[in-house]
Amino acid sequence: MIKKLEQGMADDVVSIFENLPHYFNPLGIARLKDDIKKYLIENPPIEKEGFFVYLEKEKPLGLIGYKRQIHHMEYEITWLAVRKDVQRRGIGRKLITHLEDFLSQYKLEKTTVVIPDDIVSREFYYKMGFKSINRFLDGEGEKLVYEKRYGVIGDTCQEYIAEYLRRKRLREIKKK
Repeated sequence: MIKKLEQGMADDVVSIFENLPHYFNPLGIARLKDDIKKYLIENPPIEKEGFFVYLEKEKPLGLIGYKRQIHHMEYEITWLAVRKDVQRRGIGRKLITHLEDFLSQYKLEKTTVVIPDDIVSREFYYKMGFKSINRFLDGEGEKLVYEKRYGVIGDTCQEYIAEYLRRKRLREIKKK
């Protein structure tokens, strides 16, 4: 079951991220705590920003956070994690699909996400229909910007770049 984040769930969902230190360092965890605290206190309109939690037996197994961008039909996935012991069961896919279905009522055109440059993250978002559009370095290493467009004609140049990167990744895998 997926539902909106509530007050009593905050500690459990933060622990999901804390148990994934490869992806979320202490600074990232502090930002997550701040985002959740601000969200629970301010209770912004759900079409602007929010968090959804994947629950089994009332226990949080995953969380996705989102925020509307300046253009009202564009959103960013701000947080996404699934508890380590239940990964690869489709929970991340269900969270993204739920978010897309929910945001479609607000005429969603594009979703972006910034991810670490690692094979697991790249493959997950690629399978979800996202395409790499940019990369940059920050204090935590190399990051990739992925986007997914809805209901609009895809950018041909973007598709060529995504195909090039996919083939490049396959060549790297074959070398190993």
